[in-house]
Amino acid sequence: NMALVPQNTSLLNTFAQDFTELMKDESLYDLKIILPNGKIILGHKFCIMVRSMKFRKFFQKSDTITEAQMIEEIPLEKIVGSSFLSSQAISSAFEELFFYFYHDALNAGNWDIITANKENFLAFIQLVKILEMKHLVEPTLKKIEEYLSANNAVNLLNGIMKLIDSKLLIEENNLEDLYDEAAEKCIKFFENKDALHESDFSTFNMGNLSLGSFNYLMENIYSTNKNNIQETKKFLLAINWFNSKKSETAAKIQEDIFQNVEFPLIPPVTLATKISDIKKISPERYQDVLDAVVIQLANKCEQLEQAANEYMRTLEQRLQ
Repeated sequence: NMALVPQNTSLLNTFAQDFTELMKDESLYDLKIILPNGKIILGHKFCIMVRSMKFRKFFQKSDTITEAQMIEEIPLEKIVGSSFLSSQAISSAFEELFFYFYHDALNAGNWDIITANKENFLAFIQLVKILEMKHLVEPTLKKIEEYLSANNAVNLLNGIMKLIDSKLLIEENNLEDLYDEAAEKCIKFFENKDALHESDFSTFNMGNLSLGSFNYLMENIYSTNKNNIQETKKFLLAINWFNSKKSETAAKIQEDIFQNVEFPLIPPVTLATKISDIKKISPERYQDVLDAVVIQLANKCEQLEQAANEYMRTLEQRLQ
């Protein structure tokens, strides 16, 4: 059942020497690797892990893996298990992995992990989840937080939204502080006139928020938790304000939102009650009840828009 088997001799010869080079062959990306817990991970995600320095050093020891073993199977525990690497070594390897992927981008001041390298970032989080290495999530996010600055806050927020959408969050609490800081720095960025011309933000718009993440944010807005209300509202209003400065895209963004969002502002229980009510009443009244639901949605959207407009006016005054 092990599918981590290079299919040609030339790849077999280089496999144990340099797995990083091997994984440049995209034909291997769909190979299936069976984990010790029985779960399966695809080759391109496994590649993320073995690209770290410690794993590369391991694979360079060609005498530890025979060609027969490569053809037959290479259980993951032989790579990340206690027989080869301790937990400390694995943690260290993942630590190096972070810098291996993003070191050049960080040095160049172009923190593009959520755009160009978004899939790598998500795959890394997913790999940690599958391997049940939750203890690695927090320090990794901490490292990201250390590099968080005004001109990459938007990329990070977009990335968090993607994690929410893909349901890859290990525990939501791990992202709360990071999210709050990113939201706060977004606000400060938007308050800076010069920042409006930064090309890094040219792709930032509400179109990046899918129904799932939009619902998540709206739930926070109407949460009783004051911190959730404050931070999430600032984030959404800042997005609204920022996009209002980009007239060529603002209309499309608004259109995309309201075409794709179905009752995000109505609590699920309320909506379920409405649907239940519809079933109880006569067919002639179906439309009336549906209209009432739509009106409720429209009213809440209007409230949000009014709040956004008020916030934008405040920011405009600060910029004058």
